[in-house]
Amino acid sequence: MAIVKMKKLTLIGLNSEKEAVLNDLMWLSAVDVSPIFEPDLGEIGVMVKRDGAVIADGEFSEDLSLLDSAMKLMGTNYTAKKSLFAQKEKISRSDFDDGEFESEVKASAKKALELQKEINAFKSSLNKISQNISALKPWVSLPTPLGRKPSRFSSQILGTVHEKVRIEDIMETELDGQTESTPVWAETVSIGNKVRYVTVIYLDSYEKQLESRLSELNFSKIQFDGLEGTAAENLAKLKLELEDLKAEKEALEKELQELSNENYDKVRKLIDIISNKKKITSVRSNLVTTGSAFMLKGWFPQEQESQLTELLKKYSCYYEASDPAEDEEPPIKLKNNALAEPFEAITEMYSLPSYRGLDPTFMVAPFYFLLFGMMLSDAGYGMVMTLACFLGLKFLSLGKGLRRMLKMFMFCGISTAFWGFMFGTFFGDAVGVVASTYFGSEIALKPLWFDPVADPLTMLVVSFAVGFIHILAGLGLKGYMMIKRGKWLDALFDVGFWMILLLGVPMLIFGGVFTTIGSVMAIGGAVGLIATQGRSEKSIIKKIVSGVMSLYDVTGYLADILSYSRILALGLSTGVIGSVFNKLGSLGGSGFISAIVFIIIFIIGHVLNFALCALGSYVHASRLQFIEFFGKFYEAGGQRFNALGVEGKYTEIIKSN
Repeated sequence: MAIVKMKKLTLIGLNSEKEAVLNDLMWLSAVDVSPIFEPDLGEIGVMVKRDGAVIADGEFSEDLSLLDSAMKLMGTNYTAKKSLFAQKEKISRSDFDDGEFESEVKASAKKALELQKEINAFKSSLNKISQNISALKPWVSLPTPLGRKPSRFSSQILGTVHEKVRIEDIMETELDGQTESTPVWAETVSIGNKVRYVTVIYLDSYEKQLESRLSELNFSKIQFDGLEGTAAENLAKLKLELEDLKAEKEALEKELQELSNENYDKVRKLIDIISNKKKITSVRSNLVTTGSAFMLKGWFPQEQESQLTELLKKYSCYYEASDPAEDEEPPIKLKNNALAEPFEAITEMYSLPSYRGLDPTFMVAPFYFLLFGMMLSDAGYGMVMTLACFLGLKFLSLGKGLRRMLKMFMFCGISTAFWGFMFGTFFGDAVGVVASTYFGSEIALKPLWFDPVADPLTMLVVSFAVGFIHILAGLGLKGYMMIKRGKWLDALFDVGFWMILLLGVPMLIFGGVFTTIGSVMAIGGAVGLIATQGRSEKSIIKKIVSGVMSLYDVTGYLADILSYSRILALGLSTGVIGSVFNKLGSLGGSGFISAIVFIIIFIIGHVLNFALCALGSYVHASRLQFIEFFGKFYEAGGQRFNALGVEGKYTEIIKSN
């Protein structure tokens, strides 16, 4: 429940030890390396230059590009059975130095890409042959060889016309104004898809007249360049070639499949290794160097100072750990207990706190837990949500961020189930509907507290009460921050009087002694605000006017409290929509077919209702934290602590070895 204290590291070492130092720092995962700007170094700034490893970084990028392409290819060809709940492979520091493994996997990646290239070439050839076969099939009954002149003085052309065109129309040509039979012979070879495939043999001397006639008939000429022999002979040859190519392609695909099954996990492992190695070359751009030495600056958690000191002792280097200066903003690392830590995701989604501010996660956690549960408030949804998240955490191999989110939603599921029982909702009113429709019983799930649908006014009051407490908690944190900074009077004037006023107003409605106490508190708080809110003004009149005008902020607090009516709206919508789906499913009565229809409508309806209402609860619970709660005290703007460290996307990296 705190922002981790940071210290500043300044390190000067020998270039000969630079790679080893950076490598050890990466495995320690404790230092966020900051960029060094030459002007900030004063006189020595002109003596140094920016470090870098452009060539090495480029090589790593090329390797990662190769491996990423191979991984995607192998993933589509991977057929080995793998359990959904399989754990990530564990790798250690010794795996990072296995050059033989790296060479073998790179070779396999290149081999896979080359095989795919060959397979693509075969596919292209197969497509071309398939197109030629399709083009030849209509001509299979043609007895004459393709592309050969029938005689010295005659030629042959192949083509298509519409099936309604007669052969006689082709063999007639208009000469000297009269239609006569010409030295042209035409024959239908086949008909298909409203197209007539014809062969035409003609004397070469009549070529121009024939071309004119064929043009009138929309004749489309077909040529088979490079083919000899009849269409049937070429078709048989192409089919044999097609089968041979298919066999070769299948052999290559089998080889690629075997290669993928054997190397897919290895490629993923090597991607993690090289990605981490690349971090060192990338971080070197933040260093400055001379011919023989380098300088590194960064931030590290104070709690890891002893580990860092022990690591650096084995190198010939100078290092200094110092507290941050007043004008410096160290990066932010949050530290919370196991119950609050999952809710850091909500804090980070808004913005990290400033270094000298306050980590609000310890307060975000209980209120988000409460708000989400009250908004979704269905015992059935909560139990399903809790169980699903628990199983995911138990059996799935997840990254740190996703595990944190699942933990948070598991806690929210517990809250949802609790409030579902308090309000008497279990998949809407499923218990009562099933009991009355199929068993003729009046059994129903009774609320442990009250039913918001039957008593919405009570639910609205509860929503406002939760909002009131939430806002007071925000004001309390604001006062705490002021006191921590030594501003005791400001805490009293700007927070204390407001809390007295806000606590006094609702006591007025209870009557009796509460009204008396509430009146005193409300008046006392208002007087205190009038007397102090204009304290920065010089004129007495301005001080009073500013004090009086500050009371107008009461409307802002009222608006904030009214915002919590969304708890009522979302809570009612979950139960009502669920009940509507239950009613729709039960309209068919108690028969067997009706029961099946009920189950289908029940599943589809409640899945949709859960998805929409859970999303709404997530969004609106976050909104109440960000606007109404954070708006009272939160100082945002921190930068995330991003230590140079090893992390695995596809593997689990063991740092102890």
